[in-house]
Amino acid sequence: MKLDRESFNIGSCIGCGHCTFACPASHFERNFSPRGTAENFVLHGMERLDLWSCLTCGACRTVCPEGVEFPSFMRAVREERRATSIPVRSHAGIIDSIRSLDASGKGIGRSNEWVTEDMHLEGSSDVALFVGCLPMLDVVFKDLKVDLVGILRSAVYILNEMGIRPRLLDGERCCGHDAYWLGEMDTFDRLARMNLDAIGRSKVKTIITVCPECSNTLGQIYPERFGDGGYKVMHIAEVAAKGIEDGTLEAERDEAVYTYQDPCRLGRHSGVYDEPREIVSALGKLKEMPRNREMAACCGSTCFAQCDHIVKKWQVARLEEARGTGADALMTACPKCMIHLSCAQKDFGTYKDRPKIPLKDVSVALAENIRRRE
Repeated sequence: MKLDRESFNIGSCIGCGHCTFACPASHFERNFSPRGTAENFVLHGMERLDLWSCLTCGACRTVCPEGVEFPSFMRAVREERRATSIPVRSHAGIIDSIRSLDASGKGIGRSNEWVTEDMHLEGSSDVALFVGCLPMLDVVFKDLKVDLVGILRSAVYILNEMGIRPRLLDGERCCGHDAYWLGEMDTFDRLARMNLDAIGRSKVKTIITVCPECSNTLGQIYPERFGDGGYKVMHIAEVAAKGIEDGTLEAERDEAVYTYQDPCRLGRHSGVYDEPREIVSALGKLKEMPRNREMAACCGSTCFAQCDHIVKKWQVARLEEARGTGADALMTACPKCMIHLSCAQKDFGTYKDRPKIPLKDVSVALAENIRRRE
C-alpha cells in the first residue's frame, strides 16, 4: 500500500501531546513519541523513523482526539521497511526461530505432553482450545518458573467444569501475532493459512484461547485479512466469567486482596475489561492500580523485540504501582505479561532488590480455587 500523510489519519497528528503522556516508550530515556514520529513522517518520509520502540500497545490511540491509528501505521511502516533489522531481538532470537520453523510448513514437532489423564478432551467437539506457543515458551522461560502449561491445564479444567470437552486442533501453528506486528507479512500469511486450514478441516464453531494475542489475531486480524472463517473466538476469561455469572462455576471468595494487569491485546485491542475483573472479584477483593483498564500500562516488549534496560525500568515502575496497592498478588490474563513481569522481578547483575509481588494467571487462580473445594 502507498503510505502518505492520509494513511491511518497520520496527518492529523498535530501537537497535543496526549499520546506522549500515554506511551510507555516515551518515558525512561527512549526519547520516542507517536506525535514526534508522525511529524517526522509527514516532513521527511520513512527514512528518519524509529521503527522499533513502539509497542503497538494502543495507549496512544486511546487518548488521541483525532482518531489516529498509530499502531496500525507503525505495523505498515515496518512492513514497508521489512529489510531493516530489529536492533534488539530478545532471547537470542529463539522466539523468532520458533515462528520461522512453524511457518516452514513442517512445524516443530508440537507435543501434547502437557495434557494429563484427568483432562477430558473430545476429538469431535465443535469447541477447540487453541494452544498456541505456550508449551514451547514454557521451555524457553523455564528459569522464570511461570508454568505456562499450567494455564492450559487450568483452562481445560474450567471448561470441563462447565460441561465442555474441547478438542485440540490437528496441524495448529503459532497464530502469527508477532510476525504481523513486526511487519513480517510473508511469515504471518503462511502461519495464518495453515491455521485457517486446520480450523476449516475441524469444522469447529468456537475457538477458546488462553492468550490475548491469539484471541486478537484469530478473532480480529484473520477475518480482516482473509474474511470470515465461520468461527467465534473467546478468551478463557470471557468463558469463565460467563460460567460464574450463570452459576456453572462456583468460586469460594476469601479475604485476599488482588490487583489486575490489563493485557494490551485483551483490553485496548479487544475491549475485554470486565470479565477478568469478575473472576478476580469472585476470588477476593479487587484493588485497582492507578493506571487501569483503557489507561493500563503495557508490560513491555510486545513482540519480544527491543527488550532492554529501558523496558526493565518501566516494568519495575509497573511492579511498584502494583505493590503500592497493598494487594497480596498481581493477577493477569496473559502469558506474556506473566513472562515479562516475572523476568522484571529477577535479581541479577546490577539489578538487585527489585520490587516483588506474587503473580498469578486468573484462570489458574480460579481453577485452584475450585479444586480446593472438591
